[in-house]
Amino acid sequence: MLKILKVLVLVIFLFKGILFAQPMVVAEPPAGKPEAKLVIRGTGFLPDEEIDIILKVSEEEKIGLGTTKVDIIKADSRGNWEAESAFPVFLRAGFYEIIILGSKGSQSKVKIEILPK
Repeated sequence: MLKILKVLVLVIFLFKGILFAQPMVVAEPPAGKPEAKLVIRGTGFLPDEEIDIILKVSEEEKIGLGTTKVDIIKADSRGNWEAESAFPVFLRAGFYEIIILGSKGSQSKVKIEILPK
Protein backbone atom coordinates (compact mmCIF):
# COMPACT_ATOMS: atom_id res chain seq x y z
CA MET A 1 0.00 0.00 0.00
CA LEU A 2 2.82 2.42 0.89
CA LYS A 3 4.56 1.65 -2.40
CA ILE A 4 1.39 2.50 -4.35
CA LEU A 5 1.04 5.76 -2.43
CA LYS A 6 4.65 6.73 -3.23
CA VAL A 7 4.11 6.01 -6.94
CA LEU A 8 0.87 8.02 -6.91
CA VAL A 9 2.62 11.01 -5.26
CA LEU A 10 5.41 10.82 -7.85
CA VAL A 11 2.92 10.71 -10.73
CA ILE A 12 1.02 13.71 -9.34
CA PHE A 13 4.28 15.63 -8.88
CA LEU A 14 5.40 14.94 -12.46
CA PHE A 15 1.96 15.71 -13.90
CA LYS A 16 1.83 18.97 -11.94
CA GLY A 17 5.22 19.94 -13.38
CA ILE A 18 3.92 19.38 -16.90
CA LEU A 19 0.64 21.23 -16.34
CA PHE A 20 2.12 24.12 -14.39
CA ALA A 21 5.40 24.74 -16.18
CA GLN A 22 7.16 27.94 -15.25
CA PRO A 23 6.64 30.72 -17.77
CA MET A 24 9.75 31.67 -19.73
CA VAL A 25 10.48 34.83 -21.70
CA VAL A 26 13.18 35.51 -24.28
CA ALA A 27 14.20 38.88 -25.71
CA GLU A 28 15.67 38.78 -29.22
CA PRO A 29 18.16 40.24 -29.57
CA PRO A 30 19.09 40.59 -25.89
CA ALA A 31 21.03 43.81 -26.65
CA GLY A 32 20.51 46.61 -29.12
CA LYS A 33 20.81 50.31 -29.87
CA PRO A 34 17.86 52.66 -29.26
CA GLU A 35 15.08 52.19 -31.84
CA ALA A 36 16.40 48.77 -32.92
CA LYS A 37 13.75 46.07 -33.27
CA LEU A 38 13.10 43.98 -30.15
CA VAL A 39 10.99 40.81 -30.17
CA ILE A 40 9.79 39.36 -26.86
CA ARG A 41 8.52 35.77 -26.81
CA GLY A 42 6.86 33.92 -23.97
CA THR A 43 6.10 30.25 -23.35
CA GLY A 44 4.51 28.39 -20.45
CA PHE A 45 1.86 31.04 -19.75
CA LEU A 46 -1.75 30.07 -19.18
CA PRO A 47 -3.94 29.59 -22.27
CA ASP A 48 -5.60 32.77 -23.54
CA GLU A 49 -3.92 34.86 -20.82
CA GLU A 50 -3.57 38.60 -21.52
CA ILE A 51 0.01 39.80 -21.17
CA ASP A 52 1.42 43.08 -19.80
CA ILE A 53 5.03 43.97 -20.60
CA ILE A 54 6.65 46.35 -18.11
CA LEU A 55 10.10 47.89 -18.39
CA LYS A 56 11.74 48.45 -15.01
CA VAL A 57 13.67 51.72 -15.29
CA SER A 58 14.51 51.82 -11.56
CA GLU A 59 13.05 50.52 -8.29
CA GLU A 60 10.64 53.46 -8.29
CA GLU A 61 9.92 53.75 -12.01
CA LYS A 62 8.25 51.13 -14.16
CA ILE A 63 6.65 51.82 -17.53
CA GLY A 64 4.69 49.81 -20.07
CA LEU A 65 6.83 48.74 -23.00
CA GLY A 66 5.03 49.66 -26.20
CA THR A 67 4.37 47.13 -28.92
CA THR A 68 3.79 47.62 -32.61
CA LYS A 69 0.35 47.16 -34.16
CA VAL A 70 -1.09 45.31 -31.14
CA ASP A 71 -3.43 46.66 -28.49
CA ILE A 72 -3.65 43.46 -26.45
CA ILE A 73 -1.07 40.71 -26.25
CA LYS A 74 -2.71 37.37 -25.61
CA ALA A 75 -1.24 33.91 -25.15
CA ASP A 76 -2.52 31.25 -27.51
CA SER A 77 -4.20 28.00 -26.43
CA ARG A 78 -0.75 26.56 -25.56
CA GLY A 79 0.35 29.58 -23.50
CA ASN A 80 2.74 30.99 -26.12
CA TRP A 81 2.85 34.62 -27.27
CA GLU A 82 5.06 37.07 -29.14
CA ALA A 83 5.28 40.87 -29.16
CA GLU A 84 7.32 43.17 -31.36
CA SER A 85 8.71 46.38 -29.88
CA ALA A 86 11.90 48.45 -30.01
CA PHE A 87 14.73 49.32 -27.65
CA PRO A 88 13.66 52.57 -25.92
CA VAL A 89 15.27 55.81 -27.10
CA PHE A 90 14.72 57.74 -23.86
CA LEU A 91 16.95 55.62 -21.60
CA ARG A 92 20.68 55.66 -21.01
CA ALA A 93 22.79 52.76 -22.17
CA GLY A 94 22.79 49.94 -19.66
CA PHE A 95 20.98 46.83 -18.44
CA TYR A 96 17.24 46.84 -17.76
CA GLU A 97 14.73 44.26 -16.62
CA ILE A 98 11.48 43.53 -18.42
CA ILE A 99 8.72 42.15 -16.20
CA ILE A 100 5.96 40.12 -17.81
CA LEU A 101 2.64 39.82 -15.96
CA GLY A 102 -0.22 37.62 -17.11
CA SER A 103 -3.85 38.39 -16.29
CA LYS A 104 -4.26 34.90 -14.76
CA GLY A 105 -1.21 35.12 -12.49
CA SER A 106 1.68 33.99 -14.69
CA GLN A 107 4.83 36.07 -14.47
CA SER A 108 8.40 36.08 -15.69
CA LYS A 109 11.36 38.42 -16.22
CA VAL A 110 14.05 38.94 -18.82
CA LYS A 111 17.01 41.35 -19.00
CA ILE A 112 17.95 43.47 -21.99
CA GLU A 113 20.91 45.75 -22.65
CA ILE A 114 20.51 49.11 -24.34
CA LEU A 115 23.72 49.88 -26.22
CA PRO A 116 25.15 53.39 -26.68
CA LYS A 117 23.74 55.37 -29.63
